[in-house]
Amino acid sequence: MSRAKESVITADWPLAHEADGVIRSIDTENGIEIAFDCQNFGPKEVMVSVIDDKLDIHCRHEKADGASTLKREFARTYVIPKSLNCKSVKHQLNKNGELVVTIDRI
Repeated sequence: MSRAKESVITADWPLAHEADGVIRSIDTENGIEIAFDCQNFGPKEVMVSVIDDKLDIHCRHEKADGASTLKREFARTYVIPKSLNCKSVKHQLNKNGELVVTIDRI
């Protein structure tokens, strides 16, 4: 994995990097499924978007408690391989706190 300009991560697929928050990555003939550990975030705190050929995942949690504030943030941007259909990206935060992203092949 190498870092490119603007903090965009160009990654080999399937992803399998625990340091990236990836807990599961499955590559099939129909597409790819990637699960990220997002246990510390609620459904409204997780945002997934696709701009051109880039998959952007941004999770942010903030909780104020009196004089202190707890903040957690997770942000990743990946270049989607040309063999995958950028317009087919789907995501769901499941009950186990896994953000599951699926992308179909072209």
